[in-house]
Amino acid sequence: MDNQSETGAGLGGYRALDLTDERGYLCGKILADMGADVIKIEPPGGDPGRLNGPFYHDERDPEKSLFWWAWNTSKRGITLDITSAAGRAAFLEMVKKSDFVIESFAPGYMAKLALSYDDLAKVNPGIIMISITAFGQDGPYIHYKAPDLVMMALGGYIYLIGDEDRRPLRISVPQAYYHACNEGAAAGLIALWHRERTGLGQWIDVSTQECLVWLTFSNHAYWDFQRVSPTRADAGSAGLQPGQPRAQLITPCKDGFILFQPTYGQQGPLTRALATWIEQEGMAPELMRTFDWDVRLLNDPTLTEEEKEERRALLRELRETFKPFFLTKTKKELFDQAIAKGFLLAPVNSLHDLAEDRHFKARGFWQTVDHPEVGEKIRYPGAPFIASTSRYLLRRRAPLIGEHNEEIRREMPTWPERTGLPAWDAEDTTEVFKGLKIADFTWVAAGPRAARYFADHGATVIKVENPDRPDIGRSIPPHRDDISEPDRSGWFALYNVNKLDIAINLRLPEGLELAKRLIKWADVLIESNRPGALRGLGLGYEAVKDLNPGLIYVSSSQLGQTGPYSRFGGYGHHAAAMTGFHDLTGWPDRPPCGLFWAYTDHISPQYMVTAIVTALLERQRTGKGQYIDQSQNEAGLQFLAPHFLDYVVNGRTVERNANRDPHAAPHNVYQCVGVDRWCAIAVFTDEEWRAFCRVIGQPALAQDSRFATLALRKQNEDELDQLVENWTINLTAETVMHRLQQAGVPAGVLYNAEDLHCDPQLRLRQHYVTVDHSVIGPHQVDTLPYRFSRTPVREYRPEPCLGEHNAYVCTEILGLSDEDFVRYLEIGVFGLPEAEL
Repeated sequence: MDNQSETGAGLGGYRALDLTDERGYLCGKILADMGADVIKIEPPGGDPGRLNGPFYHDERDPEKSLFWWAWNTSKRGITLDITSAAGRAAFLEMVKKSDFVIESFAPGYMAKLALSYDDLAKVNPGIIMISITAFGQDGPYIHYKAPDLVMMALGGYIYLIGDEDRRPLRISVPQAYYHACNEGAAAGLIALWHRERTGLGQWIDVSTQECLVWLTFSNHAYWDFQRVSPTRADAGSAGLQPGQPRAQLITPCKDGFILFQPTYGQQGPLTRALATWIEQEGMAPELMRTFDWDVRLLNDPTLTEEEKEERRALLRELRETFKPFFLTKTKKELFDQAIAKGFLLAPVNSLHDLAEDRHFKARGFWQTVDHPEVGEKIRYPGAPFIASTSRYLLRRRAPLIGEHNEEIRREMPTWPERTGLPAWDAEDTTEVFKGLKIADFTWVAAGPRAARYFADHGATVIKVENPDRPDIGRSIPPHRDDISEPDRSGWFALYNVNKLDIAINLRLPEGLELAKRLIKWADVLIESNRPGALRGLGLGYEAVKDLNPGLIYVSSSQLGQTGPYSRFGGYGHHAAAMTGFHDLTGWPDRPPCGLFWAYTDHISPQYMVTAIVTALLERQRTGKGQYIDQSQNEAGLQFLAPHFLDYVVNGRTVERNANRDPHAAPHNVYQCVGVDRWCAIAVFTDEEWRAFCRVIGQPALAQDSRFATLALRKQNEDELDQLVENWTINLTAETVMHRLQQAGVPAGVLYNAEDLHCDPQLRLRQHYVTVDHSVIGPHQVDTLPYRFSRTPVREYRPEPCLGEHNAYVCTEILGLSDEDFVRYLEIGVFGLPEAEL
């Protein structure tokens, strides 16, 4: 399908020029799959990324790279030498008639070609330039080499993964730059919304390091609140527990592994359902049968530390009681019952499991792309969300080298120039979303983070919470002064700065009435409840769309609103298991150790932002709202696309392989001076190997018969790793990094929470900002991982207390009279009346 035929739908009618290498392909793919005309510009002879494997039937051919295929769907392709005068002139002619330029060159490279943002803006003031780099455009590290292993180290993520008796670990397949691409696409559309209002473009500077810092969740808050740096010894698949033994949640079952953690207190009834099933099968020990699942075990502020430790020991014992039962059941049997009975348990899936999964088939997730050059139609991961009209669609296969040269040259004279763009609101140039109204019915992480993008950029975001069962994020530590109260959580702060907060009891008719007033007011509603929860209250899309025909209504859930597994109400760490990431993290001689926490919670929000802004742009043209159904699992699967194609095409399932990489050696993390101090080193080329040998004072080692080539280094990798560590063990991790980077060898310290706060690169970028909260005082939160040249975030207001803005929202925003507000207060719409508390 020719995406030019879809002008007006999704991003149809917009154009992007994609200059990226493999670090940036995904950014352009997202825009292209959303309907934009994305033109991949390659040097004559083709992009070097075409030689990245895996390959179709293992034929090493630049036209058969599955890596290239995965990340360049829906694009057109031309060859152009932008380093030549003629090539630059041709490129600038295209810029005049385009909306985006996406690039991933080293900082300063585009300026050397006279193609900086300022140069582009001279020919097209509306151009939006998205620059994707390792560390951003400024700072002491901007010229450091940073492949995936090094990026994951300097982002703080690897430090939190792995078995305590072995080295820290990365995910066994590259991931770092995909996060930057996802951020770049979302940020690009935010800038596009501003440009449509003002006619002005801007430069977006995406730092991959800052993207990865977000993956560590509340890691930084432990340092900020307690001066503690969590480690892999107390960081697990479902959270951080500094100073406590890590809970091993990945457990064997009859045919593989599942992820399970008993729940208690507010969510205790979920695990009681599993315990009842086990008892019915005659396998429940006394502890499981007699345990009080409703008890509030650890969040009770009256407990002494000794009492807390007794309860932790009880929980560890309780967790063990489930394991014998799991060994009698398959992953499918356990997960089917989890859906039927409502308990929280997820299979640790492989790519094979995902390819055969009936839920994804039922939702039509997989999309078939025609590859006439090989005579096949090939199955790909499909859309990260389903929208009523703004379709995310793989419109064509990736382009062949120079495939559209003539086509684009013929078309260019007919493309309209972007000069003199119409502006909806040229007076407002300071905050992108000023005037936009969002009702935020989300909780925990993924949904709240998506809403924060709008809040940070000036939208009025009203967070709605149940006064009796507020956002679970409020209960997640660390809490200031270790007091487990709703308004003291460092976790909650991260996702909810710049928002207003109202507490509404939706079980009361008056509460529902108030919620409907809020929905009628909103431009966008975002909710992340269990599928059907709001619908059951009469607040589903079908029930409210006539109330507000222009409403953009977004439902984000684990597995989407439809399909056989849609009722499963898990969290991001369950999604990480179900989408294959846990299976891909660990040692080849051990069961998977799993990655850190709810990994997909930092993939789905950016796709959600992309969907929402696209829907807003479409509403601006049509006046109509729409419904968006996001499955967080389907969003997460985007990041495994090349490996899924390898399975579909070659029947090969990628395996976890600790820190090793097929294209590099040494490629590992190495112990340095100090307690649990490590440095990542990744040598890809013979030139880097020779430089490494010089740095360690053994230049002759470069020609050693065991290590002279990559193939030999891979063959003798165990011996090589020991040799490298014999050098690093006598130096600080910082010394190792700087010495190697100065010689052109990729290396990076495995940052802990303290390192992140002290890192000169993050400090220069002002990644952490301080907000002053009325209950817990000054504390730090992360900024979003990009910088806008024209519309930077103007203000950081602290996260709201529970129900802090009840009166303001009701009377000043929704227009209730003082009398009505008092009446709502008296009947308990905002929680129990004070006299009954």
